[in-house]
Amino acid sequence: MHPERSIVFRYTFSLQALSHALLLAPQNPFYMLQAAETAYTAGDIPLSFKMFLMTVDMTDDDSQAPVKDSIPIGITVRAWYGVRLVRRASNVHFVWSLTHWTVCSALHK
Repeated sequence: MHPERSIVFRYTFSLQALSHALLLAPQNPFYMLQAAETAYTAGDIPLSFKMFLMTVDMTDDDSQAPVKDSIPIGITVRAWYGVRLVRRASNVHFVWSLTHWTVCSALHK
């Protein structure tokens, strides 16, 4: 078996195990963050984006403080960095797809 493939399978199995943990404790933001990071590493960008945002939603303070005065701490910071990472990865994927499509369409003409 190819080494890169076995690594992806390991992350897929890890994500399955984390989904079982989320079924048992859906209110635990740390499990959600771990699942988001694992989904990102496994290459499931849409799922990781959703889970990072759910982590932010779970850990964000519901106080009435203005947004500009709200400073994330702890696990929320990691979740926001995950959102940023996923956003960058999706932009890179989009640019690669557009470039790949342009090259392929030029070759088929």
